[in-house]
Amino acid sequence: MKETQKDLAFGFVIYHPTTEFLRRIEMLSLRNCQIYLFDNSPEESLVRRVVKDLENVTYITPGKNVGL
Repeated sequence: MKETQKDLAFGFVIYHPTTEFLRRIEMLSLRNCQIYLFDNSPEESLVRRVVKDLENVTYITPGKNVGL
């Protein structure tokens, strides 16, 4: 299988993001952009459920707001 080169990468530190933001993450992922999300939301986040199946998204969370 041929590996596709990713031309752009985005990193976001988020805290209770809106559904509009999550929709934009999905759009970026479909455009073959690498995305890194650091989720400062203190509880189970909708983000985890939305991005779990997106191939180009790396999701990181400490499970609390660490002030990053």
